[in-house]
Amino acid sequence: MGLLEKMLQVLFPEKSSCLVCGCPAGTDIMCEGCMQRIVSRQGFSLCPRCGRYMPEAGEGGRYCPECREAPPAFFMARSLGPYGGDLKQVIYMYKYSGYRSLCGSLGLLMAELFLREQGFWDSDIIVPVPLSEEKLRIRGFNQSELLAERMGQLLHLPVARCLLRTIDTHSQSKLTRQERQDNIRGAFTINRQAWPAFTNGATERPYGKVLLVDDILTTGATVGECSRVMLRAGAENIGVITLASGLQGKI
Repeated sequence: MGLLEKMLQVLFPEKSSCLVCGCPAGTDIMCEGCMQRIVSRQGFSLCPRCGRYMPEAGEGGRYCPECREAPPAFFMARSLGPYGGDLKQVIYMYKYSGYRSLCGSLGLLMAELFLREQGFWDSDIIVPVPLSEEKLRIRGFNQSELLAERMGQLLHLPVARCLLRTIDTHSQSKLTRQERQDNIRGAFTINRQAWPAFTNGATERPYGKVLLVDDILTTGATVGECSRVMLRAGAENIGVITLASGLQGKI
């Protein structure tokens, strides 16, 4: 490409169509309307602890029965919306159809979610949930890591790849809640070389407050195990942000 072509491309960037609806999307990969539609929670309430959704007729604002019986290791989880509809379609395109550039729009939405939730504001680092070596080889990228990097750029927070996946577990998609917990137990460990130290004024606290990033929270088994590992290593607390969360009672 010659110099003139490069200058024209900068001055007049090619306009694209939205991947979801096909409407003009300017220079983005997803139009503003679809970006707002996939974060809609209309008709749903959520558990304030695990962040999973329930019909609006449910007891919104109160912990779900599972969190009351056995609170998760993380203090709070939030997502863009329930796993279904356009959001499910976008996640599928991002993970499996080669549209990894969607991490820009999705990471922006996750950063905006972070800013709406005051409980996340004192996070020290962002940590992505790691993939197994086999899945990373097949997919070619870690979808959670790209989202974490985009959020880190927007929120000016460091991203630490301080979790390692040491066991290539079976797929969680068709397992019950208990089977998911059993399947994922012991699958993660801390990468000490990437586990940073922080200084809070004159008081040094070695591990800090962590924002854990993943794509989908179904039962919370994976992010729960990651949180337990980091808490045992000295983290103060763990917050979780995902693209989507499951519906209560589905698993």
